[in-house]
Amino acid sequence: MYPHILYGIELYVNTHASYLIKLNSLNNKILRILQNESCTTSTMCLYQKFNVLPIRKLHQFQLLYIVHKYVYLRSQLPMPYFMITLPTTALFMTMTLVLKIMYMFLVFTQNMAKEH
Repeated sequence: MYPHILYGIELYVNTHASYLIKLNSLNNKILRILQNESCTTSTMCLYQKFNVLPIRKLHQFQLLYIVHKYVYLRSQLPMPYFMITLPTTALFMTMTLVLKIMYMFLVFTQNMAKEH
């Protein structure tokens, strides 16, 4: 299930939240069945036991992973990895995504600084 969610994560997360209800519910049910837990068990406990992330958090993790690769492993990335040769609508969406990633990275680093 995890590879399928990861494959379409960008589409899932950039849709209206109500469309994710069934996917989240199915994901939670699968985790409950695999762990033989009751319906009263917290979903966060289910995710923690299998060391996986809920769909929204998984998307944030993937974005931060891309930023990490760009900042620390840039030489290992293919050359045109971040080249923008898109029509204007796609360019706007790409720039919005870049701003979202930058904001998440800033918040993440600030939270890490507070913890240490």
